[in-house]
Amino acid sequence: MKKILFVTQSYAPNIGGLATSGARISNTLAQLGHEVHVLAFTGEIDSGEVETEQLPSGVSVHRFGRAKKVDFTQQQALIFLEWLHQQVEFDLVWSHYAWENGFLGIWFAEQFGIPSVVAVRGNDMDRQLFPPGDLSRLRWMLERATEIVSVSADLASKIETLVKRQATVLHNSVDGKLFGFDRDVAEVDQLKESLGIQPHEMVLVFCGELRAKKGLPALVECFQRVAASRPTKLLLIGDIRKQDRGPFERLLAAADLTEEQIVVTRHLESQADIAAHLRLGDMFLLPSLWDGLPNSLLEAMAVGLPVIASDAGAIGEVLTHNESGIVIPRSHLHQFAHRIDQFFSRPAKERDAMIANARSVIEKNHSPELEQTRLTAIIQRVAAK
Repeated sequence: MKKILFVTQSYAPNIGGLATSGARISNTLAQLGHEVHVLAFTGEIDSGEVETEQLPSGVSVHRFGRAKKVDFTQQQALIFLEWLHQQVEFDLVWSHYAWENGFLGIWFAEQFGIPSVVAVRGNDMDRQLFPPGDLSRLRWMLERATEIVSVSADLASKIETLVKRQATVLHNSVDGKLFGFDRDVAEVDQLKESLGIQPHEMVLVFCGELRAKKGLPALVECFQRVAASRPTKLLLIGDIRKQDRGPFERLLAAADLTEEQIVVTRHLESQADIAAHLRLGDMFLLPSLWDGLPNSLLEAMAVGLPVIASDAGAIGEVLTHNESGIVIPRSHLHQFAHRIDQFFSRPAKERDAMIANARSVIEKNHSPELEQTRLTAIIQRVAAK
């Protein structure tokens, strides 16, 4: 058993892929028999305050109040970590996200001579490579960590280009039982009715935080074109961030669309609720401009929702064009609506084969069991260095 400090910028029940993956991986480490302490930052308590929660999995979550300035937050957090280390004596530090508070984990590990892992998720690398990002701090983290983990081969390639080190690819996983093919028709109809979706309407689905990097303009354009030819609803599973609501409303107005044509669920804390809403869809859309490996993509593939996505990040590592989904180059996002028409003009046998192939990809490459095996190997390797 190892005593692991898991430092993350965001943690469940916060929204977003970082919070979701952080909770999944830390809980998996606890299930593998390790003592896991999560340091997660929050703006919901006063600066420097700590609230500790013991999860059913055995993970101890220490929620630390952020200050207005990042440097003050990190200096305060270091004082807390020094005290916590005196109580626990950590064997390993896992920095989940290669920026800001993830940097804190590597700095702490270096100070106390503890082996460390930095997990690069996607947006952390992209934001720091280009101005006004802090490329020197990113490089320092990647050079000093005992091991680098990336969510995709695409990210691993960027890391090797920057610091000439190989990263271990640890793909996201999805619970195939929870996100399964089984659909209760009565439950689907009941949920549609509660959301104001009519039985004859096509349902296009997007899941996650709707913002510019996820291809917001392309999504609205696609929906406008499809809705012009048939009754259609756009189901947004998740929320629209405050800073993105204005641009979203302006795009709707410019496209002569109304908010009545859009169904926004807000944040769904339950994975079962997310699965239930995904099952309402006829097509899953992911027109990302840049991305890591979206959990929502894997979940849509697992439930049997046909997928059309851009080739951003690791999406092309998961989807094979015309076999397990439809992949569109980021330079051709205007083709989304046309590709939807093409998909539904195929014989039902071809459509069903594509859906089955997508499910097979999840079972083979993205199961929780495989993630456990890979995590075990990573921890053993780092501990031996």
